[in-house]
Order: sequence, then C-alpha cells, then structure tokens
Amino acid sequence: EVIHLSTSLRSLLLRIGFVERLTLEAEEKAAEDARKFANDIASLRKLAETDPLTNLLNRRAFMEAADDAMRYYQRYGRSIATLVVDIDHFKKINDSFGHLAGDAVLKELALKVRSHSRREDVFARYGGEEFALMLRESASEKSIRCAERCRRAVHGAEFIFNGTPIQVTI
Repeated sequence: EVIHLSTSLRSLLLRIGFVERLTLEAEEKAAEDARKFANDIASLRKLAETDPLTNLLNRRAFMEAADDAMRYYQRYGRSIATLVVDIDHFKKINDSFGHLAGDAVLKELALKVRSHSRREDVFARYGGEEFALMLRESASEKSIRCAERCRRAVHGAEFIFNGTPIQVTI
C-alpha cells in the first residue's frame, strides 16, 4: 500500500510540476503578447496623430492638445497663444516647380519652424500649407517675438530642390 501510495504521490507531483510549467509559459506568453499589443497601439496612435509628410502632429492631434491647453488656461488662467503659419503663394511653388518640390518645401519649413520654437510648444500641420504653433505660458510679446523669429528663419533660408533655389516666405 505504501509503495502504491508513494507511486501515486510521485505521479501527482510530476503532473503538478508539468501544469506549473505550462502555467508559467502561458503567463510569459500573455505578458509578451501584452507588450506587443501596447507597442501596436502606440504605433497606431502615432500613425493616427502624425502627418506622414512632415512628421508633425496632424490637425486632429493639434485640436486635442489645444482643448487640453484651453482647459488648463480656464482653470489656472495661464497664458496661451497660437501662431498660424501659412506659406505665401504656395500654389505658385507647386505650379512652377512641381508637387515634389512643394512637398520638399513643406518638410524643410517644418524643420525650420520647429528649430525656432520651444520643445514644449505644440507644432502641427493644420492643412495643406498651413501650420499651427501653440505656445503655452507665452505672453503676447514673447509670442510675437517667436512668430518673427520663425518668419525671419524661413525668409532667410535657402530652399533648394534638385539644385533649384525656391524663395519661400510665410
């Protein structure tokens, strides 16, 4: 009887060990699947919120950030400003140099304006050749200076496409 009981107990312990290993493997797989799912969600969110040409936020993502900024402004009374950046005569650029040149101008302009704004400022492609730059904690004088810095940076820059200079102003 003792031998039979001992054999049964050993068999039961082996099965328990097997089930514990299966459970651990399932938990590890579930954790890995959860990490992949979180990465996929983050990738999809980035795709949904980002303009693919300029890699800036798109209009919808900008509006969400603006809503958040307005709630903050209403609650704490902190300053906020929005600069609207529009490329002058952009249709003429597309008509004269082609749409690939226009795309290159949009990308380069995004880099130039971004480099003259603060990291915490929200910069987005708002429409075709329109951009929006939201400045939190920025009084009107600071906002005007930022707008002028961006305007000068674009006006003084060389936009070159396939060796051809393109004059750009905002």
